[in-house]
Amino acid sequence: SGVYILDAGAVFENCTVSNNRTDYTGRGGGILFSSIASFASMDFALQMTDSVVSKNTAGFMGGGICVEMGRAFFTGCVVENNKVRGSEAVAGGVFTGRRSVFERTSIKGNIARGAPDDLWIDSRYEYEGVLTRGGNVIGNVSHGLFPDNGKEDKVGK
Repeated sequence: SGVYILDAGAVFENCTVSNNRTDYTGRGGGILFSSIASFASMDFALQMTDSVVSKNTAGFMGGGICVEMGRAFFTGCVVENNKVRGSEAVAGGVFTGRRSVFERTSIKGNIARGAPDDLWIDSRYEYEGVLTRGGNVIGNVSHGLFPDNGKEDKVGK
């Protein structure tokens, strides 16, 4: 991972995370937001504003960003041209499911297993919700449902 955040919160403003790689089983080619303490870290947050995550590669999931624990907030961000390369790889762009919020964010042009795969919403955590505040461009949601609660979102285009 380019940035590995473990059992802590993080704030990115006007940042670029690009050209990073993980090994074949790796998660979060650009950013891995994770925890060893399982539910103990649910209140940690990843906040990204006006930032770019591009041209990263992971082996297993989250070519651009992998949110395993905690909450994530994306405002005015671009996640593009990332990929995962493993035979069972998922989420070329963003892997999430835990209380993530998207606003004016573009996630497109990402690849998993040679096919478009921009956003993977882990359905095991749907009760915790993914929220859109509108103005998002999401190329492809390969698993789970991108909520239809934002204004002017473009999904699948």
